This record gives sequence, C-alpha cells and structure tokens, in this order.
Amino acid sequence: MRHYPSVLLLSLLFACAGKGDDTGASAEGADGSDGDTEPLPDLKEGLDLSGCTDYEGTEIPGAVSYFYGEYTDQGDGTWTGEEEWLLTANPRWIELGGGDCVITWVSTAVEGDAGSCGACDLGLSVSASIDMTRTTCPEDLYKGEENFEVGYGVVRQEGGGALWYYAASGTDLGTGAHVSGAAAFITDKACKWF
Repeated sequence: MRHYPSVLLLSLLFACAGKGDDTGASAEGADGSDGDTEPLPDLKEGLDLSGCTDYEGTEIPGAVSYFYGEYTDQGDGTWTGEEEWLLTANPRWIELGGGDCVITWVSTAVEGDAGSCGACDLGLSVSASIDMTRTTCPEDLYKGEENFEVGYGVVRQEGGGALWYYAASGTDLGTGAHVSGAAAFITDKACKWF
C-alpha cells in the first residue's frame, strides 16, 4: 500500500500545475467517447498557500504541500489520469535556492474492490510512473517514488462531491469531486520540511 511519505510523516508530527488547463479536465463519456458532461471543478484553485514558514518558532526551509489526483473513466473498467505533488516554497527554502515545484505521475487504474471502505461505490487499483517532462522538483524529493501502486476507495456523493480513502486501510486520502466519467481528489494542506 502506498502512503505519500511526507503526508504520513506530517500526520505523525502534526496530527495531516496541473494539466495546464485552469478549467479542469473534461470528462469522457462512460463509453470512452467525448461526452457532453461538465468538466471537473478545478480543485487546485484557491488553495491555502500560507504558513509553513517555521517549526516551533524556528524558520527552516520547507513548503506548503498538497497531493492532487485526477482520473477519467475509459468505459472498459480502466481509468487513466495523473497525480501531482504540489510544493509552494517558503522564504527560507527560496533563500537556499529552492522554489515552487511539482512532481507529476502518469497513472492508470483498474476498477476493483474498494477494500476497507464499505461505503465506497468505486474502487481503483492504481499504477503510476513519474513524468520527468513535467516534474520540476529536485530529485531528492521523489527518489525511490518514481513508480508506485496503490488502491483507492471513492464515495461519489450526490451533488458532485467525492471522498477518497486508501482502500487497504480505509484511512482518509482527501476530498474531491466527480462528474460522469471522471473523478479527482486533493489532500489536506500539510507542511513539508527540508
């Protein structure tokens, strides 16, 4: 089971660029053809990028951290998409030569068991590989995480909301949205220290 390393570490410590199209991705129809569905809302718009400047009063290099994922149903039990680790540098990291960056993985998923999430109506078994052409973060931040496999359970809510969970454990991954043929998530804000 994959847990994003920094999110897990921060959960223990603190107790928690996209497709290039600011409007979100258009969903395809359930048959894989272009449908007349609404686009997914842009979950990255309006993120809280404040804070994460010091730890217990000491300014240290770091960044505001979010993970984002977006998947489109291909109509044959498979989904394609991408996941991103979005990092917004704090002033100390910028002073040391760091800066805002993103790590992008291209992913495919197969519909299956939602695991420990009994309320989930969608289970996705995901395989992902890093997309070096769209990854701008230093190698140290993704080394060993170039490829991963993980299972998700998704509760697609009435009104277009979505709750995402790790299938194996049932623990929260994030919140998001769904439209016919597509779904996306964003994690809670976290601080990543370097």
